[in-house]
Amino acid sequence: MLQKLDENCPIPWFPMATDLECSSRISNVLSSRILAGQQFICLLIVGFLFPNGLLFAQSKSTSQPATVVWDGAHLASMRALIASGNDAEFSANLKRLRQATRNARRSGPFSVMDKKELPPSKDKHDYLSYSRYWWPDPDKKDGLPYIRKDGVVNRPLVNKGDRQAVGELVDHIVPLALSSYLTDDKAAGRHAVKLLQTWFLDPATKMNPSLKFAQGIPGRSDGRCFGIIDTRGFIWLLDSVALLEASNAIEKEDLDRLREWFTEYVTWLETSPLANQEREAKNNHGSWYAAQASRIALFVGHDDFARSIFNQVKTERMPSQITEDGSQRFELERTKPVHYSLFNLAALTVVAQVADQLGEDLWTDRLKLAVDRIAVLACGDKSERPKELGSVKLSLTETIALKHLEKRLPSQNAKKILDTVPVKWSDRDFSRLQVP
Repeated sequence: MLQKLDENCPIPWFPMATDLECSSRISNVLSSRILAGQQFICLLIVGFLFPNGLLFAQSKSTSQPATVVWDGAHLASMRALIASGNDAEFSANLKRLRQATRNARRSGPFSVMDKKELPPSKDKHDYLSYSRYWWPDPDKKDGLPYIRKDGVVNRPLVNKGDRQAVGELVDHIVPLALSSYLTDDKAAGRHAVKLLQTWFLDPATKMNPSLKFAQGIPGRSDGRCFGIIDTRGFIWLLDSVALLEASNAIEKEDLDRLREWFTEYVTWLETSPLANQEREAKNNHGSWYAAQASRIALFVGHDDFARSIFNQVKTERMPSQITEDGSQRFELERTKPVHYSLFNLAALTVVAQVADQLGEDLWTDRLKLAVDRIAVLACGDKSERPKELGSVKLSLTETIALKHLEKRLPSQNAKKILDTVPVKWSDRDFSRLQVP
């Protein structure tokens, strides 16, 4: 609607009164008066819609972003609402977004070249990380090989390599891209593009498109299939790229080069023996592989690969993971059973959203069963709750997934979980701007 008003109703220059004194130009004057009247009516309409910013409204593109996890139509409506100044209902979310954007503009850029450690390849362009639940063996002098303590994070080990950097990359690009699109923040858009260029495009700083050395374990492995989950944040990064494209913040050349990088990466995800091990993982690791790989495949146009993932998830993964009573059996084995049940459900929800883009329906009864069971485990009588290492809180990913599940299934229990379970990182919760 805004684009239509911009094209048909420019700010009018009203004819001067002296034009009326020229009788030979009566017909032209009458035509110009009619046109001016039409333009004035259009201005009144635009002024009504955008009482606090006519020129701002005219300058903004109305293109709906091609997001997948975030609701593109909702984002477009939020953009128009913010432009109109009638956004009081969303003031808390906007305040958090603006603060996160200020923080993000002061951060980065991030690069795999910044790490102190060298990967086994001796090439710093290779991504490197270590598994979070592995610790030195106290019975061994050198601590090797490390031993597993499920649910207990070895923070000093995790902080080595690139895992923290790739997390910060995504954490900062999201608010920058949202501000670029929703509030026309040019500086935010420029910084988001700089972050993308540094991590993916600049030959001196870019990451090689593979995860051969992700989630290694000292004394056991240089890299494991489980490390592919490290880059699940690329799902939201690609939605952020869609926002930058819709707000004209990113050049076509950079978009093309990003697609080239992700084409190489998704080819590795499709063909690497390490990646295929992760694809076959029975628990949340396999689900997040499906979510990440299908989202990237959609971005680069590998539709057949994406469809093969959808088929596997619908016919094999969901029936295997989610039992008839909604329990996610492979997650309930963990020391954080409710946390991991929510985590796995969020991954399956992302796959269903990607499938929507290619006309496939993955919103099955199994998802509803899983939501209903989690509501019992997280919100029901304490006697029915499993033992959980630590408290249960919703990540922002899980919050958005539950909002989609509430709408698509539909599910009252999804709303119950949202209303009952507290949110982690509430200072970065702007989900009301991203989904209805």
